[in-house]
Amino acid sequence: MIEPANDEDCAGIPIDPKDEDQMTMTWRPARTFVLLLGALLALGGGSALAQTGTPAPTVPPAGAFVSPPVFSSGEPSFAFVVFTGGTVAQLEGALRSVGATGAWAQSASGAFVLYIVSGPAFVNAPAVAAVPGNFERMTALTLVKGGDDRPDEIQLTQADNGATVRLAQGGTLLVALPSNPSTGYRWWVAEGSGAALELIDVRYVPPGSTMPVVGAAGTEVFRFRAVAPGVTSLVLDYARGFEPGVPATSTFTVSVHIR
Repeated sequence: MIEPANDEDCAGIPIDPKDEDQMTMTWRPARTFVLLLGALLALGGGSALAQTGTPAPTVPPAGAFVSPPVFSSGEPSFAFVVFTGGTVAQLEGALRSVGATGAWAQSASGAFVLYIVSGPAFVNAPAVAAVPGNFERMTALTLVKGGDDRPDEIQLTQADNGATVRLAQGGTLLVALPSNPSTGYRWWVAEGSGAALELIDVRYVPPGSTMPVVGAAGTEVFRFRAVAPGVTSLVLDYARGFEPGVPATSTFTVSVHIR
C-alpha cells in the first residue's frame, strides 16, 4: 500500500523557487473559485445553476386566457380564469372561443358586474367601466356557460344599430329611435315581428316629455315581447307611409337571440 506523503517526508526535497511561484499562482485562482462557488451555493445559487437551460414559463398573449377554462357540471356551468388583458373585442372573441355566454368581473369597489357575450354596448357598459383599463390588464373572471343569463328587458337606441342582443323568453325589448312625425316620416317594422318577437306597443314621446324611457325627447318607442326561442332579424325603416316604393331614409337592424 502506498501511503500519502506528509510534510516530514518532503522536508528534505529541495523545491525550485520557480516551481514554488508556479504552484502559488495555480492555487490562488483555484482557491478563489472554490470560495465563490461556496458563497453562490449558500445564497441559493445552486438551484439557479440547476435550472440553467430550463425555459421560463410563457404567458399567453393579450386577448387570451392564461389556461383553458374548466367548466363545472350543471346548468349553468362556471369556470374561473385569468384573462391576459386586451380590448373588449378581444375579450368577446376569447369568450366565444370557449363557448361562454358571459363573464363576471369584480370592480375595485368589490361589486360584481356581468359582461354578456354579444350584449349591446349599454348593457355591458357597467362591466367595461368597472374593470381597470377596460380589460387591458390581467383580470380574474368567472365565466358562465349556458343558463338563463339573458336579461328580462333590453333597451336599444340608434347607437345599437347592427348589434346582436340576447333576451330571455318572455322578456321585453324596447327600441327608442329619434323621430319627427311633423315631416310625415315615422318608423315602420319592416321585418322581425312574428313568431319570435311580438309587437306590443308603439308610442311617440314628444319633445319636453319626462317619460322615463331610453332616448331623448322626440322619439318613437317600440315595445316587443320575446314569445318563442329562436333567432330573428328585427328591421325598422324610417319612411313615409303614404309614399310606397320610396326607399327609407334610415334603417335600424338588430339580430335578436331568444332563449
